[in-house]
Amino acid sequence: MKKTSYIFLSVWCMYLAWAMTGCISKPKFSLSPDIDFDKIEVIRTTDQLGNPSDSISITIKFTDGDGDLGALSNNEGDNFFASIYLRRNGQFVKFEQPSSSLTFNGRFDDLSGGSTGPIQGTLQYSFPGIRVASYTELGIPKNDIWKFQIYIQDRAGNTSDTIFTDSVTVNID
Repeated sequence: MKKTSYIFLSVWCMYLAWAMTGCISKPKFSLSPDIDFDKIEVIRTTDQLGNPSDSISITIKFTDGDGDLGALSNNEGDNFFASIYLRRNGQFVKFEQPSSSLTFNGRFDDLSGGSTGPIQGTLQYSFPGIRVASYTELGIPKNDIWKFQIYIQDRAGNTSDTIFTDSVTVNID
């Protein structure tokens, strides 16, 4: 009688486990990426020639309904877009880049991990070091205060909402 009870209990537990996993559905996110600001950091480093530079790292949280975030090959264009805003007279104004070759846009790799369907997670995007000499060439003063306007784009061309980072001080004495 005990053996029959254990078999019945085992079958019942397997059925409950199967039923419970069948009730868990994938989250439903928009097909357009959704992003939220997490943090921004400025790290003072030294380049290979000994010149001081600032490395800026921005972390965002994301969701995407079909999981097509990130580049699959080096042939794809930018998918991370950033505009700089400088604080002038107590207000932030968009930095007008003197050259179209100067950009903070870039590309991040595929975030799906090889799976299909909705994804969510955290993306950390770092800009290459900005040399102190470059600040001078661009007319950026010491201890300038910046923030970034950010959006991302998935492989289908859907763009996320646009967000602003917190402000940070760059080109510190």
